[in-house]
Amino acid sequence: IRLTPDRHLAGPPKVTSRGTSPQAQVAAEAAIRALLQGQPFNMLRDETYDAWKEMEITFDPKMMFRS
Repeated sequence: IRLTPDRHLAGPPKVTSRGTSPQAQVAAEAAIRALLQGQPFNMLRDETYDAWKEMEITFDPKMMFRS
């Protein structure tokens, strides 16, 4: 994702890989929705903008249910 200095998405999130199952499609859509609804990302500090202006986020639904 790319973020603006005001902590909003600079454009739509880009999914770079996804599974082929219907569940994988649903998970990808849920991850995108979560990013869109989570704006603005106020936990990010102004002085570290260069570190967070571009982020690669890995979302793996299998990791959600590990104990």
